[in-house]
Amino acid sequence: MSYPYNYPYRNIETEPRQPKLGPVLLIGIGALVCVCACIGLIIGAFWTGALSPASLPLLARATPTRDPNAPVALKTPTTMTSGLELTATGFQRPLKVQGAKIPDTEQFVLVTVRLKNTRATGAPLKVTLADFSLSGDGGLTYKPNPKGVEIKDLLTELDVAPGATASAELIFQIPSDDSGLRLIWASGGAKRTIVVEPNK
Repeated sequence: MSYPYNYPYRNIETEPRQPKLGPVLLIGIGALVCVCACIGLIIGAFWTGALSPASLPLLARATPTRDPNAPVALKTPTTMTSGLELTATGFQRPLKVQGAKIPDTEQFVLVTVRLKNTRATGAPLKVTLADFSLSGDGGLTYKPNPKGVEIKDLLTELDVAPGATASAELIFQIPSDDSGLRLIWASGGAKRTIVVEPNK
């Protein structure tokens, strides 16, 4: 029997090749170990309290929309639907007013406000003294700017142009023992409450 001269080579070429899985298998195992290690670290951080959902942007809950009718603190802006924004920037108690005589059981307090028209266009927004009052834990409501009391920047009436800001001051005469004072700002049927003196 005779064979073609290239017979051995044909046998070699036709033998099935075994794939080399060694490197691929090692890479796959390494990747799996890394993933498991990362998951373990995250679970461990949550378990020990070192990590919280709020610290992860993807897991953090959306910030709820603030209720516009909820009381705000001093120096916190609050806005009416008209676009007028008010910030109570300062509170002074007691306020000494030269030449003003009041009973020993009463005192003056001063609230400084900043008003901003957040609209870019349109007519100026009007602010009047009647928009404001002060109330306390005693259950009484006080009107601003008692007669006979005059200071610089006392609020009477303002027209705040679009994009403009104005500052003014309000004086209230209250019993010395009233506390938990809140500035009430009412305009256009809406009302905002600013806590100018938190309860002690």
